[in-house]
Amino acid sequence: MSVIRYFFIFLLCTSWAVSQSDEPNDLFARANEAYVAEEYEKAISLYQTILGQGVHSVELYLNLGNAYFKSDKTAASILYYERGLLLDPTDERILNNLTFAENQRLDKIDPLPLPFGQRVVKSFFSALPIQIWALISIVFGVSGLVLFIYYRKARKRLWMTASILFYVLAFGVFGLTLKAKNIVEKDQSAIVYATRVLVLSEPKEEAPVVFELHEGTKVQILERFQEYTQIRIANGQSGWMKDSELRRIRLSN
Repeated sequence: MSVIRYFFIFLLCTSWAVSQSDEPNDLFARANEAYVAEEYEKAISLYQTILGQGVHSVELYLNLGNAYFKSDKTAASILYYERGLLLDPTDERILNNLTFAENQRLDKIDPLPLPFGQRVVKSFFSALPIQIWALISIVFGVSGLVLFIYYRKARKRLWMTASILFYVLAFGVFGLTLKAKNIVEKDQSAIVYATRVLVLSEPKEEAPVVFELHEGTKVQILERFQEYTQIRIANGQSGWMKDSELRRIRLSN
């Protein structure tokens, strides 16, 4: 009986050791070692294993995008850089590497100018993530409250003016933060994953071809019908392509 007990203890210890060896930090270190050794396929496999465990981080998406880029897989590198920007749209490393990857695309599309409101929001939030601006709006609001308390005690117009100013700033920044959050949540971007795609005028195989796209091009998803998805590119042109030829940037919950 004691032999069986020791055997089960041995199995438990072995399972624990194996599970410890597959911890995300250990996998990440091994993946980085493989990347440095230019074993990019092995690095990609290990990074993907970490993602499969539900771990998401800017560093992980950056390194995975780099590994795909080094493997000459442009569409995949752009996809994972874009997913990294969902976590931190201000990360300079990802922004720079994404620019390099996008230069490898065949499609050169001149984008339409953004509406004024979106341009304001984009420029406003290009310096800091949305979460930081939300925190700043709270700080402004608390400052306005503190200044109002000073006004109630000292009855000096200066405190009241400063309090109103901070409240205006708080509501202004908060409003822009909500606008930016709404834009991000409604964004339905995807990356063309097929080497070459014929974009059709209708969601059927025999429909006329409107234009063609190549791997790595970013598109906006408009709607889906059966196995087809209607997309729009940066210059405003739209059409239908098979959903299997796309990879959505934002992962569904």
